[in-house]
Amino acid sequence: MQIIQINELNPDDEFVLRFKGYSLQELVEAYNREVGCSACVSARGRYLVALYQELRRRPVDISVIDTGRGMRLDHRVRLAPSGTRLEREPRAPGSWWQRILHGRRWRSG
Repeated sequence: MQIIQINELNPDDEFVLRFKGYSLQELVEAYNREVGCSACVSARGRYLVALYQELRRRPVDISVIDTGRGMRLDHRVRLAPSGTRLEREPRAPGSWWQRILHGRRWRSG
């Protein structure tokens, strides 16, 4: 599980300013692009901190990804139908992990 620990960014940071203009759906899409990515450079760190700050600023429940000191990046999320919270995105049926759980062998091609 990948957890990003958060420190506050300067309000004039380029990522902070960019995310303020995003819709909630665009923020969710930005988050989902980062799930499973293990790259670690300073620009990505600032990007993730700004994304987390903006999600926390919005009137939406982000407890599914919020650790209290950062956010987890181990699963994709979507905006719940109510529009007031994030929820885990269900995994696609037939994905590799379901085949393993159900004892089916991997078949290529």
